Amino acid sequence: MGLDTPIDFSTSEKISINTWSPKADIPVRLKLEGVGGAFLELDANTTVSNQWETLTWDFTGLTAGTDYTTVIIFFEFVPGLGGDGSTYYYDNIEVVVPLTSCITSGL
Repeated sequence: MGLDTPIDFSTSEKISINTWSPKADIPVRLKLEGVGGAFLELDANTTVSNQWETLTWDFTGLTAGTDYTTVIIFFEFVPGLGGDGSTYYYDNIEVVVPLTSCITSGL
């Protein structure tokens, strides 16, 4: 999927995606492509079947100096294994925003 603007990794280098898979423990490869042929690929495995879950890919330390403008998702990415016709879904691709600490005073 082509993006209008590069992914903003200034606050976090983690990407989360809601996924639905008919099988547990299958690899999902997230590939980011940039200009000049630059790319990054990381895998995350599903943990449940026939349910939505949020998977997270941690690109920390890998994104500097490149504008990534294409996102590609491969479900059940196993070299040499042909597809079996299973249907997979994804939604809500986001850069993970880190939580900030909030300390309140009882004074």
